[in-house]
Amino acid sequence: MKSILIDYVIRNKKNFIIIITLFCIGIAIGIFFINNSSENQKIELNNYIEELVKNIKESNSVNKIDILGLSIKQNVYFILIIWFLGCTIIRWNIYLHSYNL
Repeated sequence: MKSILIDYVIRNKKNFIIIITLFCIGIAIGIFFINNSSENQKIELNNYIEELVKNIKESNSVNKIDILGLSIKQNVYFILIIWFLGCTIIRWNIYLHSYNL
């Protein structure tokens, strides 16, 4: 089992390097923004994280469907914008290719 995992990592080392690099960049950017935020924002962030940890500890079971529904409701605006922009870009590529033929 261990040799299979090592072989998989070696074959896909480029992908692992990219993912680890992006993860480290995300952590660095997060640290940068937290260090440059105001004291009030730091307190709000700390309270949010404490409340989240407390809710996770108190709940015995997590209803994944409810969490998914809530997440979709909160992000529907961004989902629609990304979908619209994606369709627009694809549509422009189709138009450009059809005129070049």
